[in-house]
Amino acid sequence: AKWTEALAEHRLKAGDVERALPSLMEAGEHCARFGSHDRALHFYERAVEEIQKLGTPSGALGTRMRVLRKVAESRAALKAWSASEEAYRELIDLARNGRNRMAEGKALEGLGRNCARRKEYGQALKHYELALQLFLEQDDALDQCTVLSDMGSVYLELGKWQDLERTYVSAIAIARDRGYTTQIAGMAMNRAIMFAMKGRHDKAAQAFGQCLSLNQRLGRNEAA
Repeated sequence: AKWTEALAEHRLKAGDVERALPSLMEAGEHCARFGSHDRALHFYERAVEEIQKLGTPSGALGTRMRVLRKVAESRAALKAWSASEEAYRELIDLARNGRNRMAEGKALEGLGRNCARRKEYGQALKHYELALQLFLEQDDALDQCTVLSDMGSVYLELGKWQDLERTYVSAIAIARDRGYTTQIAGMAMNRAIMFAMKGRHDKAAQAFGQCLSLNQRLGRNEAA
């Protein structure tokens, strides 16, 4: 990240904020990939500061929303829950003002994940359901699958097997309709784990078999 940070500083000193922002984002993403979330947060928050200096030029709103999401995720990785929620709430406000339903849905999903990680499962489900509704409105099948998987993880923790099965069946149907083989394989694995936990070993073996078959089609050697 050092060279991207140096490039960002060079561009900032030259007054070229718009070209410095991608370098700050790249530096943050590099740090996040290697688990240095505090360092990643430094770059993302610096990017927010520079965006605020720009005012509201064309395109700045979308950039600010993308950076805020990174800020929220990095704070969550550091378990700074209140600060993460603050960033997500700001993102939701910006998304609603800009009528960006997808960005709003992503922020709600992020809030749901924060709640789930804190074992606030009821609140997590509320956020996920709101996010799912937005993804349905936008016909975003991939994000529908993702949030349904998130909901399934909560139902698994709660031991709500019928809700869990219903959620996975819905996600698999969406993924199959769009040809998302990777997502189908992941859901098949989740169903297999669910059946195994319930002692339904016949069903678990069937789901594991489906997962293995799909992974072989994707060029993988095992159902993990």
